[in-house]
Amino acid sequence: MIKKLPAYIIAGIALIGVVFFSYYKGDLISYTTLWLILSIIVFVITFYIAYTARTKKEIITTSEYSNRLNKLIASGEQIKLDIDSCDIKENNYYEEIHNQRTPDIQSVDAIFDPNENYEEEYIDQSAIIYFHKIGDKTRL
Repeated sequence: MIKKLPAYIIAGIALIGVVFFSYYKGDLISYTTLWLILSIIVFVITFYIAYTARTKKEIITTSEYSNRLNKLIASGEQIKLDIDSCDIKENNYYEEIHNQRTPDIQSVDAIFDPNENYEEEYIDQSAIIYFHKIGDKTRL
């Protein structure tokens, strides 16, 4: 697999060739139209390869993910959820958010109302807790 940096370098050189041969009017180089088309083809192919090539880090991450998934499929226990065994907990709260205005306006607003520079945002969170029974023991 071609690496990204050399592919981008070759694409850059091909782009320079495209620009050069599109403005070239001399007689020293023959078949300038053919060279222009060849430069365009090389640019498109190498740019596509560089854009779609995966880095070493992406390859390692993908292989680790697939290994974990295969291990989970092989050794995991399939649990069928029952609504009667679930408990729903709510953890809703308000969060203060600082208004992003200019400092001059904030200082004038703070004189009249110190709470003017803050807004409250309601955060809605819920958790489903499932009690899994194995024999006599119950696990979360």
